[in-house]
Amino acid sequence: MDTSLVANRQSNPLTLPSPQNSQSSTAFNRPTKHFIPSIYLPDQTATKTDIHRLLGLNGLDGTHACRLADGWQTIPRISWTGRVTAASRDILRLKNIQIFRGEPLSSGLEKCMIGPNHYLGVLDDTHTYTCKLISTNNTLQFINTNSEPEQTLPDQKPNSHHILTIGAKWISGKKTENRPFIQEQLNLTDNDQRQSLTKDIGVLIVDKSQLTLPKFDATNIDLSCFGAKLVRNDQPFKITQIKEDPLDVVTYHFGSEYAEMTVKEKNGLFLETHDFTQIMSPMTKDSSGFITLGKWQDSSQKMLDLIGVTVPYGYSIIVTKGAIHGDATFVGCYLMGMTVDHNTMATADVLHLKDQFKNNVMLKLTSSATPSENRQPLEVPHTTGNISRSFLDNNVRPLVLVNGGELKPYFDKICWKEIELLKGKRGALTSIVFNPLNNGWKVMSELCLKQWLSNYFSH
Repeated sequence: MDTSLVANRQSNPLTLPSPQNSQSSTAFNRPTKHFIPSIYLPDQTATKTDIHRLLGLNGLDGTHACRLADGWQTIPRISWTGRVTAASRDILRLKNIQIFRGEPLSSGLEKCMIGPNHYLGVLDDTHTYTCKLISTNNTLQFINTNSEPEQTLPDQKPNSHHILTIGAKWISGKKTENRPFIQEQLNLTDNDQRQSLTKDIGVLIVDKSQLTLPKFDATNIDLSCFGAKLVRNDQPFKITQIKEDPLDVVTYHFGSEYAEMTVKEKNGLFLETHDFTQIMSPMTKDSSGFITLGKWQDSSQKMLDLIGVTVPYGYSIIVTKGAIHGDATFVGCYLMGMTVDHNTMATADVLHLKDQFKNNVMLKLTSSATPSENRQPLEVPHTTGNISRSFLDNNVRPLVLVNGGELKPYFDKICWKEIELLKGKRGALTSIVFNPLNNGWKVMSELCLKQWLSNYFSH
């Protein structure tokens, strides 16, 4: 992935503001309906970074631990937005967007997509204010910039050097009459349906067996014609222009072999649309891959323009509601802000890519006519923070238990190490969220007991 600046910015790396020194300390504008006592007035931060507890999320293929920076309290409390938050409530919210796909046993996590791995909080009323993403506590944090104007987006539009045009037929699973054809194309199993965030899976038939998209630097390109915008994290931006659902801020892990595995062994990559806006940002400098954006050339919907966008570290891509996109080709750890409302999630129209012979179609990037390999890496300095209780060196690695309890070697060590740091004055088990609505805590408590016994007898 190209994570570099354009030539004229090489001497001006992004400098992210410190939360202690930022001028954006004004509280968020809150609608009257969110009025609550002044004791809950917020500071400049909109999301949290200090990890407090681990929440086990159990899935069909295994259990993974979500690190909770917000909503970790056992006793419900009122947030500054007027929202009731508690660990039990977060279980229900996060299970709506839980993903555990791939083959963790055979490849470590390189053939997996797993998340949410971190829960950093909720962004409400994102149409009423601008914000920035700062680097603090070894992670990304939304802060309010309130009345500051939005950053100016580039004027250059995508051209033929950036776009791949293909013949395509959109066969939506939301239309009942399409489902027999879709089932013939995909051979969907019950497990496939359960692993998807939407049940109405469709097919996008394309006229090529492989889609190779031009690779280019998108930081100087206006992506609005594709329903998206690439923004610098250190300059104010507005996520939505009209009122939409609150956005829960989480992270997902994309293995380096996940996209290829889905093409070779599963039902392939997909493009989708949905009635909510998403924001996505790489969490680390070595996060790579790309997101595919699409748009129809005209109302006949026979020719589809595709563009592949790499998101450099220090930038975010905002994909507006209704835009055609696919993010399964990301690699590494990515922050995502998205709705968790099951009704809104149900608007997603997800279509797997197939050629005319029912074969899965791969999405790849190639070099463009304007090489970018000589640009310098983007530098994003970290602000100071309480790292010991936040993100470890392995902070972006998912904490995974496979197939209902089989321990991965690194999980045994890393999870216990995190629990040791989190427990503070409490016991290790209180660092785990216990709740009868979810069985993930059982697996994690067994791990704690096993590790405690191991440590006890080793001494």
